Amino acid sequence: KQWYQRRVAITAGIVQSFIGDIIKPRDVKCIMSEGMPLLRDPFSKGKLIVQFNVEFPEKGDIPSATLQQIETLLPPREPIEKKPEMEEVMLSDYDASASAHQAYADDSDDENGPGGPGVQCRTQ
Repeated sequence: KQWYQRRVAITAGIVQSFIGDIIKPRDVKCIMSEGMPLLRDPFSKGKLIVQFNVEFPEKGDIPSATLQQIETLLPPREPIEKKPEMEEVMLSDYDASASAHQAYADDSDDENGPGGPGVQCRTQ
C-alpha cells in the first residue's frame, strides 16, 4: 500500500480529542469528512488520516523551574497509599546491549561453569 505523506496545516478550525485521550508516538487517528473528496461524490470527503510523530525532550532540556510551572498546569498527583507489602523501587535507564553482556557474565559465576553441569555421552 502506498502512503501519501505531507505536512498539513489545519486552518479550518481546531482539532480536538476526547478527554483523557493520550497521543503516543506513531499513533494513527482520523478526522471524519476532512480527507480527500470521494471518487463518485466530489462534494463529500473521506477520512483525513493523521499519524503523530511525537518528539519528547531529552533529559536536561527543560529547566527545573519550567518543569515546576508545567506541573502546576497539570491535575494534582493522586496520593499513593503505601501498604506494608509494597516495596519502593526506583525506575532507571535500561541498556539492552549491556544487559545481554551482563547476563552472559553472570552465567560464569555458577558452580559448574556456564550452562550448568556437563552432559556426558554414553558409549556403546
